[in-house]
Amino acid sequence: MIAMFRFSTSSSNSTSSEHLEKSSAFNDSDSGTFKIWQNSSIRSREGITEGNVVSRTKYGNNRKPEYREDYGHTHHDKNTGKDLQPHKHNYEYNDKGQPVKPKVPVEPIPLGRKKIMSIGVSGIIYLNNKEVSYKNKLSFKVVEYASQYRIGCKLGGNVSNKVIDNYETLFGENILAFELMDTPIDNTADVLFGNELYDDSSDNSLILRLKRVEGFLEDVLSDREISKLLLDINYYETPVEYNLKIKNSNFTKEIVRLYEKDSVFAPVVKVIIDN
Repeated sequence: MIAMFRFSTSSSNSTSSEHLEKSSAFNDSDSGTFKIWQNSSIRSREGITEGNVVSRTKYGNNRKPEYREDYGHTHHDKNTGKDLQPHKHNYEYNDKGQPVKPKVPVEPIPLGRKKIMSIGVSGIIYLNNKEVSYKNKLSFKVVEYASQYRIGCKLGGNVSNKVIDNYETLFGENILAFELMDTPIDNTADVLFGNELYDDSSDNSLILRLKRVEGFLEDVLSDREISKLLLDINYYETPVEYNLKIKNSNFTKEIVRLYEKDSVFAPVVKVIIDN
């Protein structure tokens, strides 16, 4: 995947601090490329929460930006006197590729449009065996399975506060909550569940990445003490768009089908897999 890193400095109450921001470029359509600047670690004055996209730029076939969507700050429109948040900057060029003033330089992004956020993936393993010793033994196995498929995994009380809040009413002795990430040191699954990425490796297509997840789920469900497994894909977004009850062997096929419907956006899916 094409990845870029930059440092930006923000200040609040005359105090400056540096923040590491990450950019991911991926294919939005046959006509262009998106680059996303993502604030991965802070909560800013503008209300950007951890994991949200700060800005999103689409590049055309001329390798120049067609537009940029900004979510991390407001833009004051002199014509209307309004502060636009979020907003979109448009760019236009003449036949020689030189920039010209666009007909609509800046416009608001309509409310209700789904913006791209970091992809959170979490789930619950439902257990027939409530003994603590069994749950501890299973937890080691689950982490081992995740490592074999190059997936980061958090379990139990180590999952994020967002996951804990989502599953607050479900917690009990017969469940084990988990969270999947790109690597053990990441906190999102942007690469693992993102749509097609620019990458030099031949084994990083969406299908093959989801096959890794499918293999992980299959190994977890090989334990007969597990009754079923719940998986929430893209839980940062609401509401849930698809509820699936499937066999694990159909996981990749069914999930890829939803991506094709949703274009570049990761679908918001709740999956139930019975054992």
